[in-house]
Amino acid sequence: MPTKESLEGIVISGRGEGKKYIEVYRDRIKDKIGFYPYLGTLNLKVDEIPDLDYDVIRGFWDYGGVKLAPCKIKGVAAYVVVPEKSRYKNVLELLSSSNLRTTLNLNDGDSVRVDF
Repeated sequence: MPTKESLEGIVISGRGEGKKYIEVYRDRIKDKIGFYPYLGTLNLKVDEIPDLDYDVIRGFWDYGGVKLAPCKIKGVAAYVVVPEKSRYKNVLELLSSSNLRTTLNLNDGDSVRVDF
């Protein structure tokens, strides 16, 4: 996959699994990005997951690793998080220090651009 500078995605509801994984990885994520993330992710339906310069957090227990890459959505700093063990196809998950859906006033079906 080619590296991209930005992409468009459609806001969708997730399965609620992002919270569980962020709770498990919370301290390790903070060590990588410098802050504790909000317990949940913003999910965007995209054509493909971009090939980015990811930092890797190794997995433990029953969980696989996760990859993180910085991005911005509507000017707000965030991170793409790609779990090694994911059920999603073509869904980009974003995390931040706050609830992105609330902070950016986003609803299912909204189209947004993510910049890398």
